[in-house]
Amino acid sequence: MNPPLWAVLASVIVALISPLQQELFYNTHGFIHNSFVLAIETAGAVAIPLILISLGASLVKSPDVIDSPTAPEDPLVDPKMERRGIFLALFARMVLVPLVMTPLLVAVMYFGVKYPSL
Repeated sequence: MNPPLWAVLASVIVALISPLQQELFYNTHGFIHNSFVLAIETAGAVAIPLILISLGASLVKSPDVIDSPTAPEDPLVDPKMERRGIFLALFARMVLVPLVMTPLLVAVMYFGVKYPSL
């Protein structure tokens, strides 16, 4: 039994017991919701900013590492090209993707599935 199998077993048990479903999913003033569900929602809200901070930190070189006398200099890495690569990656993520996806999403919303009136 590994953790995903334990999760499947727990979900089957919750799916079979109706009062447990009510307590877990519909009782917003209960102990379980106020302790576990809100903690999981808070952790989920923090995940994306934390990922962005850790990615940004991995792109910055520490001055201690750069100026260290024991750090070997890599002649293959040009600092100017490294900055250009970081800029291109951020530009593609923050500018190009929205420029391409916005018209596509507008077209899907405008010409998308039309539901007949009942």
